[in-house]
Amino acid sequence: MGKVHFEYLGEGHLFPGSKVWKVEAIHVTTTSNKRMFTQAELESAGRSLSFRPININHDRKQLLPFPENQTLAMNFNRVSMAVEGSFSVSDPAINAMIETGRIRQVSIEQIPTAGESCNELRCEQHGVAFIGMALLESDVPPGDPNANIKIESLMVSDEQRTCTDCTDFIACEKCSHKSEDCVSDSISEIKAAHPDWERDQVIATALSKCGKSKPEEARAWYEYVLPKYESIKKTTVLQ
Repeated sequence: MGKVHFEYLGEGHLFPGSKVWKVEAIHVTTTSNKRMFTQAELESAGRSLSFRPININHDRKQLLPFPENQTLAMNFNRVSMAVEGSFSVSDPAINAMIETGRIRQVSIEQIPTAGESCNELRCEQHGVAFIGMALLESDVPPGDPNANIKIESLMVSDEQRTCTDCTDFIACEKCSHKSEDCVSDSISEIKAAHPDWERDQVIATALSKCGKSKPEEARAWYEYVLPKYESIKKTTVLQ
């Protein structure tokens, strides 16, 4: 398993509304469940994590629809000593959970096709073949604490912006002063139009509509909006 570092790479092209995230999925390490992954094994197995299904918390009942949600090209990086690459998520509620930090780590799923060599301290994995990846909610500990989803680097297309004077990292003054009214009005409109939507989906859609879809902006607005709109249905996403 592994803690991930997510980085938002932009919108996906195959599925409307999807978002692509960069990830370090598993490092050369011995995980908390005593599975040892050597550099030789991860170098050999890294690409097998490409185009695999994604689930939440290793729960088979929370398997996300494939291929709308999947890992993309993955490989072993000798600098980071990790299997890394990107993954695509189409579910707006799951993207909102990543943007607000409720999901910030991942855990790989694999089969040691050549068995294990175990002692009282660890079990070295042989013939590793990756079969999937789990996104972990904040209360689920990862096996590899250095695996995580990267969100520092933003690549936002012009189509995602409501103002051409804004950059990937800086919102202009004429946009920022209108944000509060825009978000609150949008939440009310979306709730009225979609009363069955979960809380995270309502907020994520409102933030996106108001040009606040960047991860650091979403986190700040999520903390501000939730206390003010306590009437929004408590999220039950994938529970």
